[in-house]
Amino acid sequence: MTKVQYRTRIIIAYVIHFWRIELKLDAVDLARNYIGCYRYIDPSIYIGPIESIDECLTKCYGEKNDMVALARGKECSCVNKMDAATSSYLCNAHCSSKESCGGDDFYSVYRNRKNTTEMQGDSFCSKQEPSRLGNSNRISDLSSVEECAFFCLEKNQTFFNFYILQCYCFSDYKPFPPIRTVLKCDECLQDSNDTNCCDISLKDCIITYTSRFIYDFQRGLSTYSHCGHEESKIQKCPKGCDPGWTGDSCRERSCLINNGDCGDKMKCVELSVNGQQYVECECLHGLVRNKWNLCEVFRINLALHQSVHGSSTNDQSSTKYLNDGMCDGYNFAQADAWLAVELQKLYCVGFVRVYGKICLTEKHCNHMNEFVIRLNRTINLISKTQSSIMANFCGRGPKKPLQAGNPMIVICQNFTVLSKFVIIHQSEKLLTKSQIAVAELEVFEVGCDIMNGRCSNQKCTEVRMKDAKIIKCVNWTDTKNVTEPFYGCYEIAKAEYEHPQSGLSYKDCKNACKTSSYKLSVVKAGYKCSCGNYVVVSEEAGVEKCRDKLEQYSLVYHECKYVDDFCESTIEFTVSPDDLLTPIGPTASIGNSTNYTSKKKKGSSNTTAAMDGNGAIKSKYYLYVIILEASIAFLVIFGIVVIVVRKKWERNHRRREEMAEVESEKKSKNKSRASIVPSTAKSLHSSDTSLSAEDD
Repeated sequence: MTKVQYRTRIIIAYVIHFWRIELKLDAVDLARNYIGCYRYIDPSIYIGPIESIDECLTKCYGEKNDMVALARGKECSCVNKMDAATSSYLCNAHCSSKESCGGDDFYSVYRNRKNTTEMQGDSFCSKQEPSRLGNSNRISDLSSVEECAFFCLEKNQTFFNFYILQCYCFSDYKPFPPIRTVLKCDECLQDSNDTNCCDISLKDCIITYTSRFIYDFQRGLSTYSHCGHEESKIQKCPKGCDPGWTGDSCRERSCLINNGDCGDKMKCVELSVNGQQYVECECLHGLVRNKWNLCEVFRINLALHQSVHGSSTNDQSSTKYLNDGMCDGYNFAQADAWLAVELQKLYCVGFVRVYGKICLTEKHCNHMNEFVIRLNRTINLISKTQSSIMANFCGRGPKKPLQAGNPMIVICQNFTVLSKFVIIHQSEKLLTKSQIAVAELEVFEVGCDIMNGRCSNQKCTEVRMKDAKIIKCVNWTDTKNVTEPFYGCYEIAKAEYEHPQSGLSYKDCKNACKTSSYKLSVVKAGYKCSCGNYVVVSEEAGVEKCRDKLEQYSLVYHECKYVDDFCESTIEFTVSPDDLLTPIGPTASIGNSTNYTSKKKKGSSNTTAAMDGNGAIKSKYYLYVIILEASIAFLVIFGIVVIVVRKKWERNHRRREEMAEVESEKKSKNKSRASIVPSTAKSLHSSDTSLSAEDD
C-alpha cells in the first residue's frame, strides 16, 4: 500500500466517522430496545456525560456489540458485554430527558440501532457443522441472529448456530477444528432493529456463536409459545397456557400465576421503565442473576486483566488469554507445567471458575482431567518446574472436563488461606505427558453464601482485615421455640412445613398456612413461605431487615396488618415478647411435612384471627392478652392495698402502744399520790392530838 493510498483511507475513515455522528438518525424505540438493569458492564468506550439516551446511542453507533449503558443519570458507555442482572427499580437515576439512566452502582442497558459494521468477536466457524450432544433445541420461526441468541438463552444453552433460517442451541458438542472469522455486516435481514443484522450465509462455513457471555434480553416476552408442546415454536394455544404465561400465543409472562414461571429462587415482579410496563424475574434483595440464570452474591473477578505467569521457557505470548474475559475457548493460554495469576493483594479465595479450550479431538480434551488449583503468597518465577508451585491445595477439577464455554467450578477446601497467587496445573499423572491449556481463569473471594463459609452448623460471619474478607465461625445465640401469638424478624427460622409455591405475598402465605391448619407463618426474604405451629428461631434482627427483603432474614408472624405489601405487627405487648418464648426442648422438635393439603388436621381447630376494618384482632388470643393484663393489674392493685393496710395497721399499733405508755404513767402517778395523802393525814391527826393534850 502506497502512502497516498494509506492517507486516502485515513481521510475516508474520518469522513465516515464524523458523518455518522452528525447524521440525524431515526429515533430508537426505547420500549423495545430496553434490555435491563445490571451491576457489571465491560465497556469498549467510555463516552462521558450526556443529556439523553438518544445522545448516548448516537455516540456509540457503529460499535461492535452495539449496546450502551448509562449510570448515575448522565454517564454513557459503549458496551462489550454485561453481567449481574438486577431488578430495574435499582436503576432509579434519570437523565435530563427524564429517562431511566442507571443508578449509583447500576447500569441501564439499551440496544442500539441496526449494526452495519464488524460483528462482535464471539463467533467462530467450521467447515463442517459441529455435532451437537446432550440437550439441543431447534426453532424455525425466527428471522435473525439476535432472536436465535435470545431463544438459546431462554433454553439455558451456551452455543448456537443460525443456519438457513434455522436456529440450533447446544451446550455440548463433539470436538471440531474451529476457524475464527471476522464477519462484515453488509446486508440486513427482515428485522431492521436486529443488533447483529448480517447475511451470514458464508461459503463453506457454519458459524457458531456463544450466547451467554455477550447477549441478554428482556425476559417478559418469550421467543416461543408456552402451552405444553414439546416443539418450541410460536403458535396459538387453544387449550390454554402453561402456568405463569398468558396471551393468545402464551408468550407473555404473568406474575399472577405460578410466580410467572420464575422458579423458586426468583420473584416475578411488574414494574415501569420510561413509562413502559415490564415483567421481570428478580433475585432476592442483595443478589444478582448470572449468565446461567442463577441467583448469587455479586462478586468481582479478582483475576481479570491481572499479571499472568507460566512455566514455559519459550514463547509465553499466549498467557495473556488466561484472564482476558473471553470464555468461548477459541483463544487460550498454554504452558508446559503450570499457569498462575498474580492478584493485586492478599485474598482468601472462595472458588475458582475455569473454562477449557475448544478441543480439536477427544485427546485434546483429556489433558485437563482432574486439574489442580493451588494457592500461595509467593511463587518461584525463576524455576519453571512443577515443584516450584507445590503450594496450598485448593481443590481439583472434574474427572472429565467440560467443553469450552462451560465453567468448571472448584470450591476451595480451606477458606482461611490468604493468597496472592492462584495456580493451575495438570493432574500428577499428566504433568510430563502434555501441556496445560486454559481459555479463562476466574477467581472469587470467600463469603458466607458459599457453603455457609464452611462453618457447618455454626453461624458464619464476614469481617475485613485490611483489604481481605475473613470468615469467622461463631455459635448461634438466643435459639428458642416460639408459638402464637408472635411477631418478629430472625436470621434463622425453621418451620414444620415449606410451601411449594414461591412468590406468595404475606397475606397469601397466611391464608395457605391457615388452610393447612398451621398457626404461624414464616416468609423468608419476602417471597418464600413456610408454616408451623412451632417455629425455632435464632438471632433476632430489626424488622427493617425483613422489610428490605434481605435474603437471610425471615418474618415470623401470627397475624399482621398489610401495609405497602408488608406485614406490620398488630400486637402491642404489655410484657416482654420473650415471655412468649420457650427454650427448645423435646416438644420443639421440627417435623417435615411433604404433602400440601387443604384438609384440616384431626383435632385441630380454626384459630386464625379475623381482621376487621381497623385491623384489630378479634380472637380468643387477644382475650388471653386482656386477661393477662387484667391479672397483672389486679396483682399490682392487691399489692398496693396490702401495703396500705399494713402501714395503717402499723401506725395504729404504734398509736396504741403510745397510749398504753401514757396510761401506765398516769397510773404510776396516781399511786404515788395515794401514798402521800394517808401519811399526811396521819401526821395531821398526831399533831391535832398533841395540841389537844396541851390544851387540857
